[in-house]
Amino acid sequence: MHKFEHKISFLYSDPGGILFYSKLFEITHLAFEDFIHSLDLDLDFFYDPVYAFPIIHTEADYISQIKIHETILVELIVSELRDSSFEINYLLKNENVLKAKSKTVHVAVNKQKFSKVTLPGKLRDKLKLHLS
Repeated sequence: MHKFEHKISFLYSDPGGILFYSKLFEITHLAFEDFIHSLDLDLDFFYDPVYAFPIIHTEADYISQIKIHETILVELIVSELRDSSFEINYLLKNENVLKAKSKTVHVAVNKQKFSKVTLPGKLRDKLKLHLS
């Protein structure tokens, strides 16, 4: 499990002082970027000349309000690993209380053809270490 903390600023809230719904995806993507950097890959995940890893599916459930100035702990796990894709689950908590959860599915594609390809070996190996 990878952990990432994020404090909810005014910029992330709606006029009622709670997290604006689309900002949840921003927070989970920040957690995802932090996770990818922690893997110490031999490829540049975000700017690799051969591979791209677009998100092909995402979803979120809002369980209770996430309020301005709360510090959210994002717990990230690799929940599924396939030949060409992987799924990440995110649990967003404040003081051990589940506030929201989200999921993203990423697929490996060849940048020139934009066709699905097998996940690169080292990436697969590193993701497998976080499979839960």
